[in-house]
Amino acid sequence: MAKPININKANFTQLKAIKKIGETRALAIIAKREEDGLLNLDNLKEIPEAPQSLWTALLNEKIICFEDPEESDEGQEVLKNTIESLRHKILSVEKSRDDMAETFQTKIEKISEQSKAHIEEQRLMFEQQRDVYTKQKQEQIEQMKEMIKSQNEEIKDIHEYSKKIQTQLQQKETLLKVEKVIAEKEEKSSPVQLLKGKYNANDHKHSDYGGPTAPKMSTYDGRNDWRPYYLQFSTIADRCKWQSEQRLYKLIECLRDKALKFYSSRPKLVQTNYESLCKKMEERFGRKEPPHIVRRLLQDLKQEQEESLEEFAEREQELATDGYPDTPG
Repeated sequence: MAKPININKANFTQLKAIKKIGETRALAIIAKREEDGLLNLDNLKEIPEAPQSLWTALLNEKIICFEDPEESDEGQEVLKNTIESLRHKILSVEKSRDDMAETFQTKIEKISEQSKAHIEEQRLMFEQQRDVYTKQKQEQIEQMKEMIKSQNEEIKDIHEYSKKIQTQLQQKETLLKVEKVIAEKEEKSSPVQLLKGKYNANDHKHSDYGGPTAPKMSTYDGRNDWRPYYLQFSTIADRCKWQSEQRLYKLIECLRDKALKFYSSRPKLVQTNYESLCKKMEERFGRKEPPHIVRRLLQDLKQEQEESLEEFAEREQELATDGYPDTPG
């Protein structure tokens, strides 16, 4: 049996030798092949120079074919090799994919471990900072407690000291009241006894002091400024030509209330010396500031470092007297 002629490879001579083809149809086949490339049954049926049934009959009779049988086997082998290659490539891709997935999973696990380690590190750092902060705050609280305790103790000491001063002031006021009563009794019975034998009324009555008779003397109670009264008293004493002892006696007779209390609390040397007594009266009752200024000084009054409690209380009493001159003694 003759070998089929491959339409796609046959030349003009081979084509025109095919049964019922001839030169015209051979040329039409070559033109169609140049136009469409590799031909198949449908391409041949499009050639107008030949009936469509012709090509079917030639194929069935195996007079023509579109590819060589050897080439078909080679194509099958190539296709098989291609499929095998594609299968290997697919397996390689799948393996690469699995490797990538495994690598990705490893990276995820590594990142997860690193994240856990970082979180644990941050947690430990936070706990350390929290412990340090808590310790600092606890120390501050303890310091605050100690400060409050110390302040409470100071306040307690101040209260006790204030109570002590108040008690001493009350004792002193009581003593001054007793001295006032005693002084008033002595004044009514014999004012001369204040001098305790230094001077007596009989000596005054029979003294050789000259000068006019003294007018009725005004009294001094310590509520007003000492200086105007002292000026008046000195003027009368000068006019009456009183000596120092007589001036002392007359001055004592004129003292009342606060002034008499002040005189009673002075030392013996001051009580029996006119100049010393006038100097002390000047220091005590020679008011240099108005009462509202003295009251402000009294509010800010503090005990000096070397000042005794009795001296402080006396100074406080003097400022209170000057600051509130209308208050009864």
